[in-house]
Amino acid sequence: MTAKGKRRSERLLARMSRLAQEKSNLQLVNNLMCSLGGIAGLDNIVDRMLHLLSDHVGGHNIALYYALENTTFYADVYGEKHVVEKIDDEMVRQAFETGLPVEETRAFEETGMLTREFTRASYCALPLKIRDHLIGVIKMDGMLLAGAQVRTDLRGFFDYVALVLQHEIDSRSHLRDTYEQLSRAHLALREEMRVRQREQQYLAAVLDTIDAGIIACDSHGRITLFNRKAAELYHGLPVSPQLELWADRTPHFRADGRTLLTFAELPLFRALRGDSVENVEMTLVHPEHAPVAVVASGQQVRDQAGRAIGAVVALQDVTERQRLEIQLRLAQKLEAVGQLASGIAHEINTPTQFVSDNLQFLNESFATVRGLLGRWREEVQSLPPDPRIAELTARMTSDEQESDLEMIEENVGAAFTDAFEGVNRIKVIVAAMREFAHPAKRHKAACDVNHALSNTLTIARNEYKYIADVVQEYGDVPPVTAFANDLNQVFLNLFINAAHAIEDSVRDTRRRGVITVKTSRVGGRVRIEISDTGSGIPESVRERIFDPFFTTKEVGRGSGQGLAIARAIVVERHGGDLTFESEVGKGTTFRIDLPIVDAAAAPAVGPDGEPDEMIGAESAPETADERHDMAA
Repeated sequence: MTAKGKRRSERLLARMSRLAQEKSNLQLVNNLMCSLGGIAGLDNIVDRMLHLLSDHVGGHNIALYYALENTTFYADVYGEKHVVEKIDDEMVRQAFETGLPVEETRAFEETGMLTREFTRASYCALPLKIRDHLIGVIKMDGMLLAGAQVRTDLRGFFDYVALVLQHEIDSRSHLRDTYEQLSRAHLALREEMRVRQREQQYLAAVLDTIDAGIIACDSHGRITLFNRKAAELYHGLPVSPQLELWADRTPHFRADGRTLLTFAELPLFRALRGDSVENVEMTLVHPEHAPVAVVASGQQVRDQAGRAIGAVVALQDVTERQRLEIQLRLAQKLEAVGQLASGIAHEINTPTQFVSDNLQFLNESFATVRGLLGRWREEVQSLPPDPRIAELTARMTSDEQESDLEMIEENVGAAFTDAFEGVNRIKVIVAAMREFAHPAKRHKAACDVNHALSNTLTIARNEYKYIADVVQEYGDVPPVTAFANDLNQVFLNLFINAAHAIEDSVRDTRRRGVITVKTSRVGGRVRIEISDTGSGIPESVRERIFDPFFTTKEVGRGSGQGLAIARAIVVERHGGDLTFESEVGKGTTFRIDLPIVDAAAAPAVGPDGEPDEMIGAESAPETADERHDMAA
């Protein structure tokens, strides 16, 4: 072979060797890229890349410096990772500043490697760039291969690593931006929720402060609002959020408390339907609580577009107002009746006095005539015998026998006695009526309880005289501070109730009941006990007998207000107590405890500031007729 042919052959062999080397490098780069391609996550990619380089280029350390969110991070093949405050490695710092590879070859003894097969070791700081954008720097220490050769052989892999790192860094930055946006949105949403919650709490507090029951529902009839007052009126929250189910389980009645409202008549449903609901009177009846009288008003709720989205009603508790109205009407009625009774009593008083005076005159005159008749009989019997006188005497005796004069003489006295008792009874009743109907005072005054009870019994006698006897056991009790007319009303209500209870018990029998009235002093109070031998109060209704409108009597016999008013007078107006004990089949005892008046500390005074007379005590006669009555 000629020299020329030999040179050509060498060039071909060299070229084939280079091609084989390039193919081998390409295969290596492809394998490295494939090994790195399936890794997800920046930290995992960095770890995998460092270990791949360490396996293929050797060296005693492979490290990566990369920037993320304006912070430089360090990671090496041994797993060390940290934030770099300042880059101390001069080669790495220079590569970051220039963007160019920095290589260095050191003597073997300077490398710290144990092998002695090579005398030199290569160090290289290789920038990872995409065009002119620097991603990071790979620092390879103590390589047996030259840095330039590594760069050349693995250039494609380094470019791929730069792309992968940039993608992960961008993804992380994008995730960070997205996370920050979500965080800001989350914080804004939480703040909005807090604002809305505060607004809802404030609205709920405002609604709970309103002294009216507020109930609202949506367009599907689901209850969405039930404030504190509504829960008080219904004695609890709705048993079901559905309006129809709640209405079925919560009876609503008309104002009379007896007629049940249908679902279509309920104010909330009517408002939801679009009806005008204004001042609808209802009664809420609960099996374990007193009935509640309410007035309901409501309307349909519409949004800004005019679409119906629900309804709302307001329930105003008018139980107390109705009780006060009834008390006022009763007081007005009693005042009118009292004025009428006082006038009638005064009018009865004068003719009664005429009758009394005439009876007295007739009684005295009859006594005179009777005495005169006796003396005549004696004179006639003392006359000497004479036929004419005997005939006259016989005729007079006959006339006396025919006129039954002896019987008249014997019974006229008893008749006058009965008449005087009847007249005195009229006087007692008239006096009791005038005192009972005495105009109410505007202030409390000392009141003689025993006298007030006795007068009230006189007034109520017609209620019990045919069915019961009254036993009065009055103790030596001091006066109490009271509105006397109010106490009279309480006593009258209790006496009438006792009479009705006995009447129910003795009906269709010949038995008579007993009403017992006792007074005594218990500590600083006067106790009044009014007992009857009626049928007693059933256990099932004892908790409700003081409720307004509650009554066990038939229609027309009781309004259900008597005991409610009595308790209000005793407890609220006088600071006392009204309790009862009852046994079915044996009777009931009502017990009233009233504070005793402290005459020394709080003397009773009239409206003019002068000392007032004790209610129930004897007073000076005010008219000539009254003076005449007392004289009689």
